[in-house]
Amino acid sequence: MPEQDPGAAPFTGVPVIREPVASPAPPRSFPADPAEVDKPWLGSYPPLVPESYPYPDVPLTRLLDDAAKDFPDSVALDFLGRTLTYRRLLDHVDRFATALHTLGVVRGQRVGIALPNCPQHVIAFFAVLRLGAVVVEIDPWVDERGLAERINATGCRILVVLDPVYATVERLKGKVASVGHVVGTAAADYLTPFGAAMFNWRHRKDRRLVRKIPATEGVLRFTDLVRQHPPTAVQDHVTPAEDLALLAFVGTTEPGPLRAVMLTHRNLLANAFQVRLWVPDVQAGRETILCAVPFWDTFGVTTGLGLGALSAAAMSLVPSFEPDEVLVLIDKRKPTLFPATAEMIEQLSRGSHLRKHDLTSIRASVCNTSSLSDDVINGFEEATGGRLRQALAVVEASAVTHANPIYGKAKTDRVGLPLSDTVCALVDLEDPSSLATPGVQGRLAIHGPQVMKGYWNHPDHTAAVLRDGWLLTALVAATDDDGFYCVTGSVS
Repeated sequence: MPEQDPGAAPFTGVPVIREPVASPAPPRSFPADPAEVDKPWLGSYPPLVPESYPYPDVPLTRLLDDAAKDFPDSVALDFLGRTLTYRRLLDHVDRFATALHTLGVVRGQRVGIALPNCPQHVIAFFAVLRLGAVVVEIDPWVDERGLAERINATGCRILVVLDPVYATVERLKGKVASVGHVVGTAAADYLTPFGAAMFNWRHRKDRRLVRKIPATEGVLRFTDLVRQHPPTAVQDHVTPAEDLALLAFVGTTEPGPLRAVMLTHRNLLANAFQVRLWVPDVQAGRETILCAVPFWDTFGVTTGLGLGALSAAAMSLVPSFEPDEVLVLIDKRKPTLFPATAEMIEQLSRGSHLRKHDLTSIRASVCNTSSLSDDVINGFEEATGGRLRQALAVVEASAVTHANPIYGKAKTDRVGLPLSDTVCALVDLEDPSSLATPGVQGRLAIHGPQVMKGYWNHPDHTAAVLRDGWLLTALVAATDDDGFYCVTGSVS
């Protein structure tokens, strides 16, 4: 017999009719309703950029499935000249997902990926999501203590690591109890034998990229697992708005434990669409994205993996950013889109590098900064003939929240306008329960479908920054009459 609600009327066999009583609305902890916030930035949107969009309620893997269905023979990955079509990429994803399942990976478990940008990273990323499991992105070159913190903080069940990283993993035996299996791979595993030999020779002094795991360690090999398992994995049921796809670590100057940002399938899918909408002339199946921003950076995930799969683009993978090598790669692969960091743009712009190479294939480059000088921006645009636009990336928001219009008015001292479906407000620096005085800088708050679910196992920190669906960032910002935002600092 079900337990009776102690607050309910006793059952007498006669239904009790009560007049409906309106429940009082819960008090708001944030001083603004997103529907009521003034949005001057909409007046600065270029004609083809929509204010809002109906994002599909599907797993992030649907982007890959659709690309493989619509463009099966188009290049999906280009790794230093070796390519995988979308048909073959999907096959490898499902084979690796089958292998992970045989190793015990199930829905909700965390799988750590400590790899540079290479085919194995893309395959592992989507394979984990295929099983309803959660990707934990780890910088492969983090130190021993940092690696242990990341594994223990998230309870990774399996690690997929670059061979040189295994030396660090091996020293952690007995200190990371959650890890059951380690899968190793060499950066050159997806190259031809000649290409692998050339890669290993070129990077022979870089122990971050070239170092084999001794066979005596008994570590599972990535390529063996793909070869030995059939592509029989099927998509696990996912509730996109609730189920996690990615745990991404956020840097913080505050004391306390490391924090992992919880990003759902919907967060990442929506942000990929938001970036796609911001570049309105993207043509499905006809773009090449230079993926130089590491995938352990959420900016790289959204503008590389997310936008790439959504656009059925060829993703040209850069395992280690070396300016001269990247310029040669641009010469050969002719990327049309180039997401970048400020450091990348500045390194490419030094000296006479740009003038020695043909960069005119680059149509648009979005850079996650507002610190580039006019000289650097003008020089890059002159060399490429394309548009270099500065933007704002926030890990807790998947990561892109603002950008200068690609085709429209841009301001080089600003991070730009809020993207489609993104609402922003400035709150008082001393009292975040109050809006900042108009015309005065304040603490930036963001509301949109890309805002995280919270911090993994840190409810107090989550409650401190998520207020009624708003993300209260640590950034101090100002805005102008056109709706362009400028980041001026951060709260202490």
